[in-house]
Amino acid sequence: MKLYAKVVTPDSIVWEGDVENIELPATTGVIGIRPNHAPLNTALGIGIVKLANMGECTYLVVLDGFAIVSNNRVTLLCSSAEDATSIDVSKVQDDLASASLAVSEASTSSESLKASVEVRKAKARLQASSYL
Repeated sequence: MKLYAKVVTPDSIVWEGDVENIELPATTGVIGIRPNHAPLNTALGIGIVKLANMGECTYLVVLDGFAIVSNNRVTLLCSSAEDATSIDVSKVQDDLASASLAVSEASTSSESLKASVEVRKAKARLQASSYL
C-alpha cells in the first residue's frame, strides 16, 4: 500500500505522486507518515521533506505551512517549497554567511528574528543538498 502525496505552494504544485513513506518537519519535530496513518493536521516549520518510494528519495525544502493526513493522502500546503536538486550550493553558502552576519549585527529583536529565520532557511537548503 502507498500514500498519495502532494506538495502545494501558492504558485504551483511542486510535487505529487505515490510514496511508501514521508518524513516532514512539523513544528514539534520530524514526523514520519506511512500508509494507514491516523488522520493528522499539523503545522510545518522550516525544514526538509523526504519522500521515499522503492528505494528512491526526493528531498524538498519547505518553508512553513500545514500538513493534512487522511485516508492515505498527504497534502502539504507550504508558503514555499524547493526541490533539493535545484539548489545552488555556493549561493546558499553566501546566503548563510550574510544571514549569520545579519544576526550578529542586529540591533533590534525584530532584525534578529528575521535574520535568524534566514539562517534556518539557508541551513535547511544546505542540508537538503547534502543528501544528493
